[in-house]
Amino acid sequence: MSRSSILKSKKGRLLACYLPLGDPQMLPGQARIYADCGVDILEVGIPSPDPFMDGELVKNSMLRSIGNGTDEAGIANYFADLRECCPSQYIAAMGYGSIAALVCNDVNGCPVDGIIQVGCKHTAAATAYDKIAFVPYRMDSDDIERAKNAGGYVFLQANDGKTGTRDYFSPRNAEHLATLREAGIAIPVLLGFGLSTPDQVAAAIALGADGVIIGSACLQAAHRGEAALRQFLLDIRKVLDAH
Repeated sequence: MSRSSILKSKKGRLLACYLPLGDPQMLPGQARIYADCGVDILEVGIPSPDPFMDGELVKNSMLRSIGNGTDEAGIANYFADLRECCPSQYIAAMGYGSIAALVCNDVNGCPVDGIIQVGCKHTAAATAYDKIAFVPYRMDSDDIERAKNAGGYVFLQANDGKTGTRDYFSPRNAEHLATLREAGIAIPVLLGFGLSTPDQVAAAIALGADGVIIGSACLQAAHRGEAALRQFLLDIRKVLDAH
């Protein structure tokens, strides 16, 4: 069974966490920490010089990453090592614009499972990858159609604006989730953008999300050290496993 099929059939809620490629300030072995703490999906951020949808935490991480093993060969090697380290996790490459060429030249041999193209209405042409749909907070009919044709999972933007931790959770997510379900989308729909606390995760699941995506809050926890990151992830996993 492919990892994509495992995501669809997995009992319980999915946890996806952002993993910055090349950021020298992240913890050694951060991917392994994620795997140890029950993260199902590793969303690997490929750095961009203009991450226009990202807030300060992710933006600064990307800017630190540029040039630090982030050329085409370095990225391919990174993903090969990541697959060896985390053989059971679903690996998604996330970036701006057309990132397929930066992930790996030989898509059939690349260990990446899916691609997320943020801020782009088109998906990569490479058929070896799942085309993960990023559905913005202000979705339109084209976004819904792309979600219907997606593979792996749907990344539903949970809050308007840029990435970053928040102290609130938009009640409109109930409407957005219902819209996607009514469109017949059967693959997992995960809420991300601003989810920062166990209570917010519980709210997302209560509305019917199949899981959550956490980025900035993971970076914050990692900056506090390995123990803080592990505790944060275990707290989130506990909430997900309770539903």
